[in-house]
Amino acid sequence: MSLVGVLLSVLQANDDRSHERASYALKTLVAVRSVDSVQLRVAAGEPVDEVSAWFEATVVELESRLTMADGGAPNPGLEIEADTYVHAVRDMLAAISVDDIELADEINETRVGPAFEQVIQLATTVSEDAEASAQAGEETLRVLTWASLLSLAGGLAIMTTLALRSRDRQREELDRWESGRRIRSLVEGSRDVITLVAGQDAISVLSPTLGSLERFSSAPAGAFMSDLLPPEAFRLWRTADAELQSDGGHHEIEVILKATDGATGYFEGHGSLLVSDPTQRVWVWRDVTTRKELELELSHQAFHDSLTGAANRSLLHDRVEHALRLSDRSNKPVTVLICDLDDFKTINDSLGHSCGDELLKTVTRRICDSVRASDTVSRLGGDEFAVLLEDADTNTAVVLAERIIELVSHEVDLDDRKIFPSVSIGVATALAGTTTEELLRNADMAMYEAKRSGKGRSEVYQDQMHEVTSGVLQLGADLKTALAEQQFSLYFQPTVNLTDGTVEGFEALIRWDHPTKGRIPPDQFIHIAEATGMIIGIGRWVLQEACRAAVELQGQRSSPLYMSVNLSPHQLRDPATIDTVRQALEESGLQPEQLILEITEGSLLDNTTAVERLHELSDMGIPIAIDDFGTGYTSINYLQSLPVSILKIDRSFVSGDALEPDERQAFLNAIVSLAKSLNLKTMAEGIEEPRQLDELKKFGCDTGQGYFWSPATPQSEALTAVDRIEAQIVSTNHASLRPTPTIDG
Repeated sequence: MSLVGVLLSVLQANDDRSHERASYALKTLVAVRSVDSVQLRVAAGEPVDEVSAWFEATVVELESRLTMADGGAPNPGLEIEADTYVHAVRDMLAAISVDDIELADEINETRVGPAFEQVIQLATTVSEDAEASAQAGEETLRVLTWASLLSLAGGLAIMTTLALRSRDRQREELDRWESGRRIRSLVEGSRDVITLVAGQDAISVLSPTLGSLERFSSAPAGAFMSDLLPPEAFRLWRTADAELQSDGGHHEIEVILKATDGATGYFEGHGSLLVSDPTQRVWVWRDVTTRKELELELSHQAFHDSLTGAANRSLLHDRVEHALRLSDRSNKPVTVLICDLDDFKTINDSLGHSCGDELLKTVTRRICDSVRASDTVSRLGGDEFAVLLEDADTNTAVVLAERIIELVSHEVDLDDRKIFPSVSIGVATALAGTTTEELLRNADMAMYEAKRSGKGRSEVYQDQMHEVTSGVLQLGADLKTALAEQQFSLYFQPTVNLTDGTVEGFEALIRWDHPTKGRIPPDQFIHIAEATGMIIGIGRWVLQEACRAAVELQGQRSSPLYMSVNLSPHQLRDPATIDTVRQALEESGLQPEQLILEITEGSLLDNTTAVERLHELSDMGIPIAIDDFGTGYTSINYLQSLPVSILKIDRSFVSGDALEPDERQAFLNAIVSLAKSLNLKTMAEGIEEPRQLDELKKFGCDTGQGYFWSPATPQSEALTAVDRIEAQIVSTNHASLRPTPTIDG
């Protein structure tokens, strides 16, 4: 039966009951639709507790409709279904209140929706029953009231359709609400801070929590960006935000924030326009402190020395170039100091690299304490440092250099040994047009001049230093070919027994016959050979040639001749030295006890490797002599532990140029006495005058060498020198046998 027929029956003049039932059905639809809007209100963002209170009040209205308060009889089935619907809605609201959206959606689909449809169906059935009871009415009444019935039927149909459409809209709103809830959950759980900015800097939306930003800001909800960010960061943001509003693009900024406890935070801000409302801007703030600190650490490592923390060569170059550019505009002087520790390699090799590192760190601190806060201290590598002085002329730089020299020279305790380091400093001030490379090179040349002039001092760069340094560099290049082209030769200086005047042996001394520069003495090229490592090859050649020459000079002499050879610290550290010595002895046929190896005190300074090497050589039967004794720091206890046979007294104690006569004699007597107490022989260098010979004999020195007897000569002249020296002994002896002449009265 049609719905129109049902509604017509409601208006039968003689059936008030049917009219009441039709009204009952219509009112029930209105009440249920009103209750069902609960989901729409929740989706609109109303608080769940407020929606629940409203829902309970609406349920009262629904129940009054169902009980036919106007006197009609209720429909039991419709009451049951309406009650089922109400309970389902209550359960859905309970799930929403605990944020269980998945359960709320399930209740809506499986319980609320079907109960709603059932209520609609029963309301329609009530109307149909009213129509059936009115079938006996007169047709005329139906015709007369057709228009009214049609209107009522249309109203009921419209209400039914609206109710069903409302359900569809509510489902869509619930889906959007659920999506919104998920987005809000993501925002609340995000470590980023999200701000929605309207107007100039008003915050219309702010993340529920400020996360790590809270340590640096305490902006309340609804505040302004000027409350969220400190002044400097706010100014940076405002500029970026203005550009964002102007071009509509995506903008990024980085701000630095300071907490009250002094901590520093780094935050990135990412800004874009809100798609639905371009007048509002979305700024997302991300904490990048950890990443930024790592970047800063990596940057520091890239431009600073890992051992001392000083600037490295790259940073120094950058700052020197910057200083020179500023100097071109301001005419303020730029000066560089190059500081190099004296004899650091000896300390490093003797005490070990850990002690060497500690010394470098100590020296760095002392240099930093000597200069101004605006100056840049750099470690160029090894034991070489540089100091950049901006707005400092040469005179100011020299004063600072002397301060560094004085402070660095203070005592340093390394591994229970007291060390007194010294530093040589070169000073160079930039002239107009000077480049970074030229300025550093000039300071480097001045530093090498300071070392050549006695170390532990400073020198200011002069133009002529360039020629000297260029000559040194050229010598280094020439050394590489000197050995292959046989430019070296050995000269031999006799060693004389001071008791009987006989020649006991020779010391082999190297000479370099340069093809263009002529004869070059050892003190001009040995240090270059040591610095470049070429001393190993040169030292090997000297050993081989000296042993061969010793055998040839021995000839038919009945008493053995000794050959002394200097062994450099580099050779002493070289593992191949033992094999080199053994091979030289085997190839020449020289007996081990006829080879004397001379070493310096500095090469023995707590150098475990060197001492072990000396014991190996001594076990081979080779005598060991300490050269230039008295100029180092060898203690008596340490000397007793070394396999040493001879002490060579330095020529400075023999000539006495730097000492008073009484001091010189006291030193000589002390050294000879020390040697005798340790059962060591003594040899004096640089004997040139009879007076010196007499003093050494008086103190009991064993042997000596010097110009008094003979300079160093080629091998071809060595035996002639021996004959001449020993002939003097015979002549002296013969003269002593002559009778003393008398004077006749």
